[in-house]
Amino acid sequence: MTMTTMTTMMTMTTMATMMTITTMTTMMTMTIIMMTLLLMMMITTMTTITMLLMILTIMLLWLLMMMMTMLLLLLMMMMRWRRTRGRVVEAEEQDEDDDNEDNDDDDDYDNDDYDENDDVYKNNDDVDAAAAADDDDAEDKDVGDNDDANDDMVKEDEEEEVKAEEQDEDE
Repeated sequence: MTMTTMTTMMTMTTMATMMTITTMTTMMTMTIIMMTLLLMMMITTMTTITMLLMILTIMLLWLLMMMMTMLLLLLMMMMRWRRTRGRVVEAEEQDEDDDNEDNDDDDDYDNDDYDENDDVYKNNDDVDAAAAADDDDAEDKDVGDNDDANDDMVKEDEEEEVKAEEQDEDE
């Protein structure tokens, strides 16, 4: 074998190995290896210029495939990022909706009563008075209910004590 043939074989083998290491895709690696073997078989009939042109063509094809692979990987990463980002945005919006619902439940005042310029509630006194009246009614009702319940319990206890005393006297 001549020096050119050996150099060509080493170049092709190196390219095939680089292809295997960098892309890790079986089809592209097999393609490069098959092209290398084909070139090795044809080398004996080729002239030096033809051989160099073939090497240059294969290297350009290899670079093109590498660029396409990188673009494909980049596209996949971007699509995955957009999907993930979409989920994150949806989750944030859902959290905001939940927070808004919670805040609506906790509000003591209507939003219509809110004066954005003064940063105070317009009818604050009316609302406070109504809330105080409701609290007073609730407290009166609770106290009354508790008093009735306590009175009933006291009466029952007294009746039981009287019955127990009568039984003791009978014995």
